[in-house]
Amino acid sequence: MVSNGYGRQPRRQALSGGSISQAWQVSAPGKDALFVKVNEQAPQGFFEAEAEGLAYLHHSANVHVPQVQAIGAQFLILDYLKPAPARTDFWLTLGRQLAALHGCTRKEFGFFNDNFCGSTPQRNSFHSDGYTFFAEQRLWPLANFAHAQALLAPGDLADLERLIQRLPEHIPGQPASLLHGDLWSGNIHTSPRGEPVFIDPAVYFGWAEIDLAMTVLFGGFPDTFYDAYQEVRPLEPGWRRRLDVYNLYPLLNHLVLFGGAYLPRVRQVLQQFS
Repeated sequence: MVSNGYGRQPRRQALSGGSISQAWQVSAPGKDALFVKVNEQAPQGFFEAEAEGLAYLHHSANVHVPQVQAIGAQFLILDYLKPAPARTDFWLTLGRQLAALHGCTRKEFGFFNDNFCGSTPQRNSFHSDGYTFFAEQRLWPLANFAHAQALLAPGDLADLERLIQRLPEHIPGQPASLLHGDLWSGNIHTSPRGEPVFIDPAVYFGWAEIDLAMTVLFGGFPDTFYDAYQEVRPLEPGWRRRLDVYNLYPLLNHLVLFGGAYLPRVRQVLQQFS
């Protein structure tokens, strides 16, 4: 590790919480602390995609993200944001900020570059139809990979085909909104001032309700968050009933990344909506 100019080596403290990369807080006297992520098996473009997503979120909607200090093929260095107790208006602010983010729209679904959801490659070729985009660039790539790994049976693929044919019945037409793309509670940080910070994005333009669905996948956010969101951007009736359809994508991703423990939940969605 390089010298910091003070005659002492920087201090490095391991941080927990990540399942893809190793993470450390690195500090030196007289210097601002840094957050360092390292993954020696990172796919090509992995950290570059994360940095691009963080910058795009900030510049498009002025939401709070950690600033990138350096990028390499196997590492990413960000400002270290020491967490503090959340402000009393934390969830209110987060709901409004996400609604503002979703107010950034395009005519086409996708993104300018492919990126990753976790460590899974995420295809983002632009498409004018949201149903086709969701089927061809979200559900089918993961389902076919899971089938090739013997994680899904032929009957599961048949159920998926029927579900895809019925997507317009389950999901109302929506514009292509800018999404965080992986918005579970672990990817919302608290800043030193107690404000919300978006981290670890998988950005693209898609149905706004996809981000809301991710918030309930591993336990929902407080009602204050959803109420604040709808003050800015009202949702179509019945939005809670269709969240499981959107969450088929992250469930398939978890099936691929972490194995058969997620198969029952995948099959539950397939059978419910096919």
